[in-house]
Amino acid sequence: MSLLRRRPDRIKGIAGSLEGRNVLVLDGASGAGTGAVAVAAAAGAHTTLASPDRVAIDLQLRKLEDSPRQVEKRVVGSATDIDRLVNGEAPLPDGLVVNPSHFALDSDTVFSPQQAVLVAGAVTRGIRDAGRLGSVVFLTTIRHASVDSSGAAYLLAEMERLAHDVAANGIRVNAVATGQVAVNRRGKPISSRSSPLGHVSLHPVEVGKAVWFLLNEDLSGGITGATLTVDRGASLLRPDW
Repeated sequence: MSLLRRRPDRIKGIAGSLEGRNVLVLDGASGAGTGAVAVAAAAGAHTTLASPDRVAIDLQLRKLEDSPRQVEKRVVGSATDIDRLVNGEAPLPDGLVVNPSHFALDSDTVFSPQQAVLVAGAVTRGIRDAGRLGSVVFLTTIRHASVDSSGAAYLLAEMERLAHDVAANGIRVNAVATGQVAVNRRGKPISSRSSPLGHVSLHPVEVGKAVWFLLNEDLSGGITGATLTVDRGASLLRPDW
């Protein structure tokens, strides 16, 4: 089958694999975060989609109407909203996916790299204090695909630090670094010269499958502090620096 004729949004073989898990996705209404929500819900997890954009949340939920598991929505516009979400207003997440809006270190947005690290720290402390296993996944970009690569580098460094700090408690922390994630109005990947594998952008669900792998204890229970690259081969290219 031609790479260009594949169905990158197709989800097979994951039903029930995250049954009993509580997965929180910040920001689950944009970019690769939408794929993480779709796959976690299809895998049977109680999934919470958090985003500051109410319109984007509603649009994403309409796309998930056929999901076997209802997706809970939360409008999160401030650090206080996140604190309420993480500490008591919902079931403690044992799976966290953090999708920063962008990677500028001087950003004051609710989904900045710094905020992602703070949220991950709060969730891992909650999981540790409850004596449970858990998994955190940071979504980031391959270095030369990021508008501000310093933010991506910061996120990966903090991921490794946090992974080391909570490993003894059985909590795993990893990252997925992506290439270009984009679809057209019909939900299909778009042409991309920077993606050698098929020469098209990534579909969000393709990233979601990588996140699912890292959330699944049966498949990735021995993996922590690692970065899984999903970029259709873009990192094989050597840009002119």
